[in-house]
Amino acid sequence: MSEITMGTASRYWLLMKIDSFGKCRTEEVELAKAFFLTQFPELSDREDMPDREIQRQLMQWFQNDDPRRQMAEVCLRCFISHQIQEFCLELEQKFGKNHDFT
Repeated sequence: MSEITMGTASRYWLLMKIDSFGKCRTEEVELAKAFFLTQFPELSDREDMPDREIQRQLMQWFQNDDPRRQMAEVCLRCFISHQIQEFCLELEQKFGKNHDFT
């Protein structure tokens, strides 16, 4: 498979997790990656990711009785995990030093 701009597309197949020590870990979900690259092959040429369009399509598959439902959910979970991580990092940057958390 050709490598696409992984900076943004990979948010749909890399799951951000917190381990038992409170450290952030990244888990690549191979099935989600293969699914995403198969369902959105036109993105291999793009540098910008049309997140709204992608999420709309993933949500449509997830909400309907579609065979792609399960993999659409995994891709959405991966994307949401990145959003949560970004928000947590913002909170840490704003308040972590003053309130003693990282």
